Amino acid sequence: MIGRLTEIGIIILLVAWSAGVAVRADDTMPVGTTTSSEIVITDDIQPYFGPMGPDSPLFGLKMALENLDEAFTLNTSEKVMKEMMHAELRIAEIKGLLLMNKSVEAERALDGYFEKMNLTSLDISSLPVRTTAIVQAYQQHVKHELVLRDLLQRNPNNTKIWQAYNRTLELEGLFVEKSGERIEKLTQQQNRITARVVRIADKTQDKAENRGSTTTTTTPITSDHGKGNEKQVERGTAPAPVTTQTTTPAPDTESGNDKGKSNNGKGPK
Repeated sequence: MIGRLTEIGIIILLVAWSAGVAVRADDTMPVGTTTSSEIVITDDIQPYFGPMGPDSPLFGLKMALENLDEAFTLNTSEKVMKEMMHAELRIAEIKGLLLMNKSVEAERALDGYFEKMNLTSLDISSLPVRTTAIVQAYQQHVKHELVLRDLLQRNPNNTKIWQAYNRTLELEGLFVEKSGERIEKLTQQQNRITARVVRIADKTQDKAENRGSTTTTTTPITSDHGKGNEKQVERGTAPAPVTTQTTTPAPDTESGNDKGKSNNGKGPK
């Protein structure tokens, strides 16, 4: 009887601990806004060195409690936010384990990240377009992309990180489709992305109104997300810089021959 009560007590403590993690993770959810259309996404994910990481025998129980919490969340939008929060916790664990040179345990956390991304993909597909949760999750997803990119620079031979990073690029097309927005990266530093949020409808209208000039935006690694043209990164490929350039067509001018033709037959009689 005492042993049974002890087990129940441990589970209650774990649930309370999980709720505490949820509050801390939720505090990092907002993304800094500089203007109405420009955002700054910063890597504020701290490495996890807690007692229930992937190097602990209790990690399986921790994952089971997270899955149970998600399964009993009937509101799909809330469920997506929890999945993104738990995915961020996996990234925090990956950071901590790599700092401790525990690559095998880090792969276990990466497997957990893949699991959360697959669940998120399924749930987002079932949500209506422009749902608030999708817009928030999209910005959170770009943060994860930033963190994984930085981890790759320090661990270029880690196959699991390459796979996780490419997975974020694959999912970005779904986020664009469902959010009705595209986050265009303008500049990118080691732990910071300055980007602008462009509504898809607005972008189409801008193209129609500005046919006199052509603006080319090159985003890191991938282009045309959401149109089936995602480009994945291969191991050993250096990330491309973020650049923007504007090309304006030269004004039309008449050639000398045209001027000559226009004066034919107009000489003095």
